Parts: sequence; structure tokens; C-alpha cells
Amino acid sequence: MANEAILTLGTELILETTASSGSISDAAFSECDSDDRQSTDDAGYPLGIFEFSTETTGFSAAPTAGAAIHIYEQKINSDGNDAPDVDSSYENDYVYTFNVDPADAQQHFTSPPVPINRGGGKYWVKWVDGGAGTASVDAGWELRLTPVTYGT
Repeated sequence: MANEAILTLGTELILETTASSGSISDAAFSECDSDDRQSTDDAGYPLGIFEFSTETTGFSAAPTAGAAIHIYEQKINSDGNDAPDVDSSYENDYVYTFNVDPADAQQHFTSPPVPINRGGGKYWVKWVDGGAGTASVDAGWELRLTPVTYGT
């Protein structure tokens, strides 16, 4: 068909590498500081596909039902400023949630295309074990972002 919408992929960014990621305790935030998205990274791409992978061991224990990994965006404005940081008193600029299988094993997640700030951003992960769980995410996890847009 003519004029079909085509998803155009930009250059993948590894926001947090396995070599630099630490363990994430229950209800804690972790800034992905291996890379961020600048305005020059696929400029004008308003959507992104996020991929989160745990380390091969997964978690400190089997997560409980309802466990989730939340992704937040700390927007970078036109002046290159990016405050405030994401934390328990500022859980704004939510992007997406991955629902976790309650199994202590390696897990891989991929989001659909979701809105991201065209001007760039830094990204944060929040781990929440479901119910009364206290498991942590093992060090060695990774978060990747591929900016995308639609064209014809």
C-alpha cells in the first residue's frame, strides 16, 4: 500500500551498561548514568522504545506478585539544564512500567514506542517488589533506548 506509516528507528543508546549498574533495593531509584539522550541524538524523534534486561541471576530472591520496574525521564531543556532529579518526593515525568515475573531468573522487557522529550533526557529506574516483598535487582542490569518516529 502507498503511504503506509513506517516506524523509523534511530541509533540505540545504552543508558546504563551491565558493567556500571549496581543493585537496586526495593522502592529505590537508580539514575542511568552510562549515557543520556541529547538533542542531537536523532533530533526530532518524539518516541522511544526502552529495553530492560536483568543480570543472568535476576534478583536477590524471587520477586513477589505485582513487582514492577518503572522508568522515569528527567527532561533536558533547550538551555541544556535537567533539574530536578527523580526521587521519592519527585516521581514526575513517568515514562513506562515493566511488570516483572515473580521468578528469580534473568528477564528481558521491551516497551512499545512511548513519548520521550525531543530535546533529550536522563533516565531513571525505580524497582518496586510487589506486596510485602523485599527483593532487590541484582547488579549487572541494563537499560537501552532506541529513539523512533513514524514516516511514510
